[in-house]
Amino acid sequence: MKLTLLLSLLFTSLQVSAFDLSTKGFLTFAYRKSDSDVAYKENITKDGEFTKGTKAGLQFHSFLSNRNEAFLQLLADGDNGRDFNTALDIAHITFNYANDHKLLYGKVRLPVWMISDYRQVGSLYPWVNPPEEVYEIVPLETVGVNDTFFGISFEGIIFQRDFQTLTYRFYHGGGERSGPDKETRVKSLHGLLLNYTVDDLTLKASYLNALSQGTQTLPGGAEVDASFGRAEYFSLGAKYDGERIYTMGEFSQVVAANKSYENVKSYYVMLGTYMYDQLFLLHGTISEVLDSSKSDQDIYQKTYTFGLNYNIDLSTVLKFEYKIVSLKKPAVRPMGQAKANNAGLFKGHPDKDVHFLGFSINTMF
Repeated sequence: MKLTLLLSLLFTSLQVSAFDLSTKGFLTFAYRKSDSDVAYKENITKDGEFTKGTKAGLQFHSFLSNRNEAFLQLLADGDNGRDFNTALDIAHITFNYANDHKLLYGKVRLPVWMISDYRQVGSLYPWVNPPEEVYEIVPLETVGVNDTFFGISFEGIIFQRDFQTLTYRFYHGGGERSGPDKETRVKSLHGLLLNYTVDDLTLKASYLNALSQGTQTLPGGAEVDASFGRAEYFSLGAKYDGERIYTMGEFSQVVAANKSYENVKSYYVMLGTYMYDQLFLLHGTISEVLDSSKSDQDIYQKTYTFGLNYNIDLSTVLKFEYKIVSLKKPAVRPMGQAKANNAGLFKGHPDKDVHFLGFSINTMF
């Protein structure tokens, strides 16, 4: 709260000065429950849960000069439990060194996903929660990085003609992540992104390479090495958002020195249709993470998602969702040792498919 107050006062002072300052915000309230006692994503059970998918953000943007801009985003969410936390999510300066090219430096968003630019803004994607099989079962912090990083990003347009645009991003940096019993440091992170749009179609290809080190504190207090080593990430995605049809798909692969995620592939395919002059969106998604035979975890998970969205206006969306999550039966490793009890994103191993109901209201202002 002190950080939020300080930054609000700072940008208020900028607003009354010569700087051109604009402010935007977003809010998502989500409620989800399952028909199982086994916790999903740490705390979603048959009792219902509302903090995990509830978040709010405030964005500040200012033109510092004809070539320099400043951007800052504050984010409050309930990912740490029932106590909401506020953090400085993004903060960077942009230098427009050419007409179609710019340099960002500071705390920058990591642009690896189809929805990276707006993953926190629930109004801008169809699901109550984006497909966990791609976005969460192999979270980026497990290979040494987060959704943001400290460093630089070169961005620009390679060519633009008629309704076609090809853009690039090259970025480099690092960062640190601290948890209750684990600390991770990224020593070297770099990646390349290509994005092609033509009319209502978007194609995206991404590559990320990171080298990380980590330590973990055991219950007895001893520290052990928990380094992830070198990890590579590849993804291909496509989206078509037309007058009647909305479809999106993405494939990703992680190749890591970390044995748990040595070679993991995942994908999702979503198909939706607009109805009543785009007042409603009816959609369905299949998503799956493929458990590597070399992995020492049961990370396989497959989900069918069915949803209906009601667009109240251009900035507010109500979402209703039903999901079926399937897991493999507990497997035995070649040496006869059972795999970890956890399965997919469950804190345990349900003995049958688990059904979820979800609801969210999402708005921008």
